[in-house]
Amino acid sequence: TTQEYLATLDGASLRAALDGATSTTVKTSIPKFEYEYEIGLKPTLAALGIRRAFDVTAADLSRLGSSPDGNIFVEDAFHKTYITVDARGTRAGAVTVVVDGCGSAADPEEPKVVLLDRPFVYMIVDNECNLPIFIGCVNEVEN
Repeated sequence: TTQEYLATLDGASLRAALDGATSTTVKTSIPKFEYEYEIGLKPTLAALGIRRAFDVTAADLSRLGSSPDGNIFVEDAFHKTYITVDARGTRAGAVTVVVDGCGSAADPEEPKVVLLDRPFVYMIVDNECNLPIFIGCVNEVEN
Protein backbone atom coordinates (compact mmCIF):
# COMPACT_ATOMS: atom_id res chain seq x y z
CA THR A 1 0.00 0.00 0.00
CA THR A 2 1.02 3.63 -0.31
CA GLN A 3 1.14 4.00 3.47
CA GLU A 4 3.52 1.04 3.79
CA TYR A 5 5.74 2.53 1.08
CA LEU A 6 5.78 5.95 2.75
CA ALA A 7 6.67 4.34 6.09
CA THR A 8 9.82 2.85 4.52
CA LEU A 9 10.79 6.05 2.71
CA ASP A 10 13.83 7.78 4.18
CA GLY A 11 16.40 10.22 2.84
CA ALA A 12 18.87 7.55 1.71
CA SER A 13 16.34 5.42 -0.19
CA LEU A 14 14.76 8.46 -1.81
CA ARG A 15 18.18 9.80 -2.88
CA ALA A 16 19.07 6.37 -4.35
CA ALA A 17 15.80 6.26 -6.32
CA LEU A 18 16.24 9.80 -7.65
CA ASP A 19 19.93 9.27 -8.48
CA GLY A 20 19.03 6.06 -10.35
CA ALA A 21 16.22 7.68 -12.35
CA THR A 22 16.55 7.65 -16.13
CA SER A 23 14.82 9.69 -18.79
CA THR A 24 12.26 7.86 -20.88
CA THR A 25 9.11 8.66 -22.82
CA VAL A 26 5.96 7.85 -20.86
CA LYS A 27 2.29 8.20 -21.74
CA THR A 28 0.42 8.87 -18.54
CA SER A 29 -3.15 8.92 -17.41
CA ILE A 30 -3.51 10.70 -14.10
CA PRO A 31 -6.74 11.57 -12.35
CA LYS A 32 -7.63 15.14 -11.48
CA PHE A 33 -7.07 15.86 -7.80
CA GLU A 34 -6.76 18.73 -5.39
CA TYR A 35 -5.55 18.70 -1.81
CA GLU A 36 -4.88 21.28 0.86
CA TYR A 37 -2.96 20.74 4.07
CA GLU A 38 -2.56 23.06 7.01
CA ILE A 39 -0.78 22.51 10.29
CA GLY A 40 0.07 24.73 13.23
CA LEU A 41 3.83 24.69 13.78
CA LYS A 42 3.93 26.02 17.33
CA PRO A 43 3.97 22.56 19.01
CA THR A 44 6.54 21.23 16.51
CA LEU A 45 8.83 24.22 16.93
CA ALA A 46 8.51 23.99 20.72
CA ALA A 47 9.45 20.29 20.55
CA LEU A 48 12.56 21.35 18.59
CA GLY A 49 13.48 23.73 21.43
CA ILE A 50 12.15 26.99 19.99
CA ARG A 51 10.10 28.20 22.95
CA ARG A 52 11.33 31.66 23.92
CA ALA A 53 10.33 33.16 20.57
CA PHE A 54 6.68 32.45 21.45
CA ASP A 55 6.93 33.97 24.96
CA VAL A 56 6.00 37.68 25.03
CA THR A 57 8.32 38.36 27.96
CA ALA A 58 11.27 36.08 27.08
CA ALA A 59 11.50 36.57 23.28
CA ASP A 60 14.46 38.59 22.05
CA LEU A 61 13.73 39.54 18.47
CA SER A 62 15.29 43.00 18.85
CA ARG A 63 17.51 42.42 15.81
CA LEU A 64 14.32 42.36 13.71
CA GLY A 65 13.05 45.65 15.09
CA SER A 66 11.12 47.14 17.97
CA SER A 67 7.58 48.22 18.74
CA PRO A 68 6.25 50.99 20.97
CA ASP A 69 3.50 48.51 21.92
CA GLY A 70 5.94 46.17 23.70
CA ASN A 71 8.24 43.25 23.07
CA ILE A 72 8.18 41.61 19.65
CA PHE A 73 7.47 37.87 19.78
CA VAL A 74 6.08 35.11 17.59
CA GLU A 75 2.40 34.66 18.28
CA ASP A 76 1.88 31.59 16.11
CA ALA A 77 3.24 29.73 13.08
CA PHE A 78 1.43 27.74 10.40
CA HIS A 79 2.30 25.71 7.35
CA LYS A 80 -0.17 25.42 4.49
CA THR A 81 0.24 23.71 1.16
CA TYR A 82 -1.97 22.88 -1.75
CA ILE A 83 -1.68 20.97 -4.97
CA THR A 84 -4.02 20.87 -7.93
CA VAL A 85 -3.57 18.52 -10.88
CA ASP A 86 -5.95 18.84 -13.81
CA ALA A 87 -5.98 19.08 -17.60
CA ARG A 88 -4.29 22.49 -17.45
CA GLY A 89 -1.29 21.18 -15.48
CA THR A 90 0.01 21.08 -11.93
CA ARG A 91 -0.11 23.91 -9.42
CA ALA A 92 1.47 23.47 -6.00
CA GLY A 93 1.76 26.11 -3.32
CA ALA A 94 2.99 29.26 -5.02
CA VAL A 95 4.81 27.26 -7.63
CA THR A 96 3.52 26.56 -11.13
CA VAL A 97 5.07 23.64 -12.98
CA VAL A 98 4.73 23.52 -16.77
CA VAL A 99 5.60 20.24 -18.47
CA ASP A 100 6.44 20.30 -22.15
CA GLY A 101 8.06 17.85 -24.52
CA CYS A 102 11.15 17.80 -26.68
CA GLY A 103 12.20 15.62 -29.59
CA SER A 104 15.17 14.41 -31.53
CA ALA A 105 15.92 12.93 -34.93
CA ALA A 106 16.46 9.44 -33.47
CA ASP A 107 13.89 6.72 -34.01
CA PRO A 108 11.26 7.16 -31.33
CA GLU A 109 10.99 4.44 -28.70
CA GLU A 110 7.63 2.93 -27.99
CA PRO A 111 6.50 4.96 -24.95
CA LYS A 112 5.83 3.24 -21.67
CA VAL A 113 2.29 3.60 -20.34
CA VAL A 114 1.47 4.54 -16.76
CA LEU A 115 -2.18 4.54 -15.73
CA LEU A 116 -2.68 5.88 -12.22
CA ASP A 117 -6.06 4.31 -11.47
CA ARG A 118 -5.27 3.24 -7.89
CA PRO A 119 -3.61 4.94 -4.88
CA PHE A 120 -0.19 6.42 -5.66
CA VAL A 121 2.61 8.60 -4.28
CA TYR A 122 3.63 11.69 -6.25
CA MET A 123 6.54 14.13 -6.05
CA ILE A 124 7.60 17.41 -7.55
CA VAL A 125 11.40 17.23 -7.75
CA ASP A 126 13.97 19.92 -8.45
CA ASN A 127 15.92 18.18 -11.24
CA GLU A 128 19.01 20.37 -10.75
CA CYS A 129 19.81 18.89 -7.33
CA ASN A 130 17.37 15.93 -7.12
CA LEU A 131 15.59 17.56 -4.19
CA PRO A 132 11.93 16.72 -3.60
CA ILE A 133 10.05 19.97 -3.10
CA PHE A 134 6.62 18.42 -2.65
CA ILE A 135 5.64 14.84 -1.75
CA GLY A 136 2.07 13.63 -1.44
CA CYS A 137 -0.18 10.62 -1.62
CA VAL A 138 -3.51 10.03 -3.39
CA ASN A 139 -5.37 7.38 -1.40
CA GLU A 140 -8.65 7.35 -3.31
CA VAL A 141 -9.03 7.63 -7.08
CA GLU A 142 -12.37 8.47 -8.68
CA ASN A 143 -13.26 6.31 -11.68
